[in-house]
Amino acid sequence: MGKQKEVILLIVEGQNDEDLLTEYIEEEFAEVGDILSRPSNNLETNPVKKVNDVLNKFMKEKKFRIGDIAHIFQVIDVDGILASSDTYQVREQLTSNHEYDLMNNKIYFRTQNILNATSRIWDNKLRLVNRLAKTDKIRNRKYKLLYFSVTSEHVIANQIYWQQDDKFNAIDAFQDQYPDLSSLRSFLKKENLVYQTNDIQESWAKLLAEEKLIRKTNINLLFDEIEKILLKDENGEK
Repeated sequence: MGKQKEVILLIVEGQNDEDLLTEYIEEEFAEVGDILSRPSNNLETNPVKKVNDVLNKFMKEKKFRIGDIAHIFQVIDVDGILASSDTYQVREQLTSNHEYDLMNNKIYFRTQNILNATSRIWDNKLRLVNRLAKTDKIRNRKYKLLYFSVTSEHVIANQIYWQQDDKFNAIDAFQDQYPDLSSLRSFLKKENLVYQTNDIQESWAKLLAEEKLIRKTNINLLFDEIEKILLKDENGEK
C-alpha cells in the first residue's frame, strides 16, 4: 500500500482570495468569511477555537479524520487593524461605511457610530491576530497564519475596491499578466511587497511593527511551505 497523501487545509476569508490563490496552488480551500472581524466577537474570543470550528466543519463535510490533516494555513486580510486611531476621520458624504486613503494613511468613516463600532472590531481582530500569528499548532496539526495588507486587491493592484465586480476584474487582470507562480514571485519581489525573511512569524512581527496602512504580504511564504510539503511527499519523507 502506498503512502497516503497528507491533507493541506487552506482557510481563506472569501471568494476573492480563493479566486486569486487557486491560480497558483491546487489544494483544498475552506472559504469561511472573516472569522476574526465578526461583530459578535468579544475580548474573550478564542481565535484558536474559531479555527478549530472551521477544521471540524471541513472534516465533517469532506469525511476526513484529524489524523488526515497535516497542515492548516489561514490567509486573512489585515484591513485597518494596524492604523492608529488618530488616522480615523468622519466624512458624512461617504457612500460606503468607510474608505481608505492610502496616500495619506487615513481611514474615513461615514458616521461617528460606524467609526466607534469598526474601531472596536479592528482592535479585537488585532488581539486575535497577535495570538494566531504566534500559534504553531492547532489540535496538534501544523498551523500558519498568512496575510494580505490591507486586502488582496490592495497587494496586487495597489488599490482597494468596494464593488465585487471590480475585485474580480482586478484579479482577472492580474492573473492574465502574472499567470504562474514564478511570475507572481517576481512581481512580489519587484514591487517590494514582501519582507526579507523566510520565517512566517518574523514576517508578522515586521508587519505589526509598522502601525500604518502598508502594502505587504507574506503569501510567498505560503508557497514556500507548500513546495516543501510536496517535495517531502515526492521523496516519501515524513
